[in-house]
Amino acid sequence: MEAAAMQLATALLSKTWSGSSMLKGVSSALETVKTELPESETELQQMIKASKGFGSELEDQMKDGAQPRAQDGPLTTDGYDILEVEDSAMKKRLQSFMDTPKKDEREHMLELLRQQQRLIARLQKSSKQMSPAKTPKTKRKPLKLFSAWHTVSVEEQPAERDEKFWNRMRSKVNRLCDRTKSGKLQVSDDIHKMWKEAGSVRDNLILLMADANGDRATRQHATMGQFIRKVDLYREQQKFREQVTEGAFYTEVDLKRKRVAGIIELCEKTPGHVRTSKYDGEKEYWYDHTTRGARGTRDTEGLRDSTSASGAVDSFEQSAKSSDPHKNWDLSQLGSCAVKDSLQRHMNEAVTARDKLLKFTERLDRDDASVQASAKHVATIAEAFATQDNDCKALRDLGGAPKSDAEKSLQKTLRKWDLTLNVPWTYQQLSEDCSVPMLMPSDYLTTLVEKGYLHKLLGSERLREFWSNYAKEEPNHELFQHDFLDFGQLVPLYIHGDGGRTYRRDELMVIAFQPILGLGTRMSNPHKLRTSKPGVNLLGHSFTTRFLTGVMPKSVYKDNPERFDNFLTATMKDFERLYYGGLDIGNGRVLRFIPLGLKGDLPFLSKSGHLTRTFLHIRKGPAGPKSKPLTGCCWLCHAGTDQYDFEDLGSEPAWLATTGPHNPPPWDAVPPFFDHVAHVVEDKASFFTLDVLHIYHLGVGRDFGASALVVALGLYGRGSVPEALDDLNADLRRFLKSSGKSVHFRSLTRDLLGFSSETTFPVGHWSKAMDTPILVAFAAWVLQQRGGDGVLLHQVLISGSGAIELFMKTLLQASLWLDRRQATIAGRAGIQFLACYQKAAQLSYDAKICRFNMTPKLHCLHHISLSLLHAAARCGTCLNPLSRATFQDEDLVGRVSRLSRRVSPRMLCLRTIQRYLLATRLEMDADRR
Repeated sequence: MEAAAMQLATALLSKTWSGSSMLKGVSSALETVKTELPESETELQQMIKASKGFGSELEDQMKDGAQPRAQDGPLTTDGYDILEVEDSAMKKRLQSFMDTPKKDEREHMLELLRQQQRLIARLQKSSKQMSPAKTPKTKRKPLKLFSAWHTVSVEEQPAERDEKFWNRMRSKVNRLCDRTKSGKLQVSDDIHKMWKEAGSVRDNLILLMADANGDRATRQHATMGQFIRKVDLYREQQKFREQVTEGAFYTEVDLKRKRVAGIIELCEKTPGHVRTSKYDGEKEYWYDHTTRGARGTRDTEGLRDSTSASGAVDSFEQSAKSSDPHKNWDLSQLGSCAVKDSLQRHMNEAVTARDKLLKFTERLDRDDASVQASAKHVATIAEAFATQDNDCKALRDLGGAPKSDAEKSLQKTLRKWDLTLNVPWTYQQLSEDCSVPMLMPSDYLTTLVEKGYLHKLLGSERLREFWSNYAKEEPNHELFQHDFLDFGQLVPLYIHGDGGRTYRRDELMVIAFQPILGLGTRMSNPHKLRTSKPGVNLLGHSFTTRFLTGVMPKSVYKDNPERFDNFLTATMKDFERLYYGGLDIGNGRVLRFIPLGLKGDLPFLSKSGHLTRTFLHIRKGPAGPKSKPLTGCCWLCHAGTDQYDFEDLGSEPAWLATTGPHNPPPWDAVPPFFDHVAHVVEDKASFFTLDVLHIYHLGVGRDFGASALVVALGLYGRGSVPEALDDLNADLRRFLKSSGKSVHFRSLTRDLLGFSSETTFPVGHWSKAMDTPILVAFAAWVLQQRGGDGVLLHQVLISGSGAIELFMKTLLQASLWLDRRQATIAGRAGIQFLACYQKAAQLSYDAKICRFNMTPKLHCLHHISLSLLHAAARCGTCLNPLSRATFQDEDLVGRVSRLSRRVSPRMLCLRTIQRYLLATRLEMDADRR
């Protein structure tokens, strides 16, 4: 019986030798076995022979024919080999054991367990003595096999005691995670920090490298290796709040008396809170007697396996499928609900990205070679042509420019061979520690005279006519008190400033000057002919009609506003010398120059004049007890104060009495440049002019057009705004086709109309100013085609659209000076538009909808319209407001800003000026009218 029991125990051990699963059934006190048995059958027999008692029985059993063998299948989670015996031998021994008397079973089994425990202890001891972690060649070795190795056959797995394998993995991790000789890292900072901690953390990294079979870069993603892909340090912090309500069903007697009526009433309203007891048939009511909760923060930190990928899927359908289709998964069961729910969001994001890309491509200037070519590229091309037996010395000089600093050498060569506009630049000291290069107006004008570009823009008879008309409009100007002037040689100018976009969308201030006399517009002079009748300066390339003074990044003057003032003052000082000293152009002629105004958008005017009454000083809501007194929103009058409303848009507004000589200074201190320029002494604020572009095309027109188009959406009778927008876009395409016009966007959207909800005022977000008159006319066209004749709001909008169209058409068709009839027509049209706008705002307010927002730019347009009417009545002529418009000035700012993005940011100001002079020379030579 004893022999049979031992044989049965041996067979059971060989049949169920599976590591930790066996130890748990034998004794809970045994610690988990973390080592592996030898794979070799010979080593296993030698280890068993070294044990006492139980090992000899196991050896005898193996001699009887039940030879243990390793399975060809996968390893178990503890890494032990699985030993089996033949089923016939097992059945025979089991039957013999069952035939033995049961009274000795307990003693034999206890002895069997004791022998088994001794064997396991010896195996653990011998395994620790042979651990590669203790070898002198290795510092630390991970002891656990990684889970991915379980899918690899036994023959392909590295032996645990293979020191070369572990040393190789450790070396790979060290090379990958340590800094290179140049100090750079090949992995993220988190992985590098984990590697520096050493110890068990580094062991885990070695395990991950071994699991990736030493592959640090896959074929598909050269920069995303299997090892790096598996390491991701995460730290999460989650706030939680839990609330638990405990309750039970109670009878009416058990309920508290104070609340019994309320509890019963509440439960009767909820059928699920009332039931009938199955024991006594009484009604029971649910009662929440305790409510408790907890809240706090849970912190989580650890390692996780993560995968990232780049690229695009073929369709949205693929985004719901697994990334491992080679596995035996039933992909047909995957639903499409996830894609369906997120489809609209993906479409919105795609449309937004497309609109942004379209706006970006619109700003590209593919025809401007100075924008496209880099200095290094030009030097390379010149070098290639210079080697082909070319006798051009300038080309050889260009080709000899060093590639490391080609810009400096190229600019020097261009000036040497007179291939650029050789205007000398002067470094102006803006503060003790800051100086910037400037193109002083005197140097610029001298160069234009030397190159022969100035005489085509000026004429004595045209200048005399200008000053004769200007004396009627501004008789109190300071220059008419100077007796040394020859008005046939006095050139009137405007100075313009605005901020463009340079590197990283930072602001670049661009200052330039321009003559007031020009060629007109495309409507007033379609053939661009030079006539004796002067026009506004809106025709021609902006590089030939505007002349740069300098550029200045915002970082220069952001924290030091006095630098901006000094820059502007230096420009005015130079014009002061040109006004009093003049510029000798030969043949006994001396030209003098005088700026008559500063123009730009409202932020630039506010900054340059230190204005305290601007669009920023209005009240956003109703007045309260703590509201500050209103200082006004207009530097030309007192509109926007508590006494004068800027919304007063009539023909005789109350604020009209505070204009001109009755206008108090709109600043706390006079801007410093006023000491160096002649101006209207009694109305210094008029030096800061009003710009039609920013007031109407990029201001009031956007508000009017967007609100009118939103009103037109209601004419289609659709149940949603997207459906109505589809119909509106269809009408827009028909309108553009019939009128022969075009816009700079693909379709109208809620974002483009600024119509996010019914609680916000629509405002146009289209980028091009020329789209405004087209959309205003389109809104009137839709209202005429689809609107009802009896709707007052529609008639008001149609009338307003026609009025502003007449206003702009009159100005564009006129010359530099409007006669009495033109000024009257334009002035009345402007007043009519403002009246329609105000009426539409009142109707919308009565209907309790947000349409036609009242902004300070309406007041600015009111100033322009009234000035036309008053000038026509007083002197019969009026200076065209388009002479102060900034259409071409914005083009100049955009071109100069693009040039600044193609040069080194370390010498941004100088390199931008040099690129500008080169581009200007090319345009001057091309424009020989």
